[in-house]
Amino acid sequence: MKLAQKSWNHTVFGDVHNNLNKVLVDVDSIQRLIESNPDDDALRDQEINAQMVLQNAIHFQEIFLQQKVKVKWHCFGDCNTKFFHNIAKVRHKSNRLSFLRKDGQLFDTQEGIDTSLTFMHHLV
Repeated sequence: MKLAQKSWNHTVFGDVHNNLNKVLVDVDSIQRLIESNPDDDALRDQEINAQMVLQNAIHFQEIFLQQKVKVKWHCFGDCNTKFFHNIAKVRHKSNRLSFLRKDGQLFDTQEGIDTSLTFMHHLV
C-alpha cells in the first residue's frame, strides 16, 4: 500500500514534498538576495513569481494529503484500527468548543460552556 502511494505521488504529483522543499529554498534564496540588494526590481519580480509557485506547490500538497487520507479511509474505514481511532480523536477535538461568548460574557471552562449551552437549549 505504502509503495503504491509513493509511486502515485511521483507519477501524478511529481513528488509533492520534494517540490515544495525546492520551492521553499528558492524563495528563501531570493529573499536573502533582496535583503542585500533591496533596490533590485528584477529580484522583486523573481520573488513574486517564486511566491506564486510556492502557493501552487502548497495547493498540490494539500490535494495530495486529502487524497491520501481518502485512500486510507477507503482501505481501513470504520474498522477498529489505530487509524480510525486517530481520525475520531481529531474530529472530536475539532468539534469541541474551547470558549463561548454570550451577551458579552466569556465562558472558557468546559463547565461554563456546558452551563451556558444548557441554559440556551432550555430557551429554545
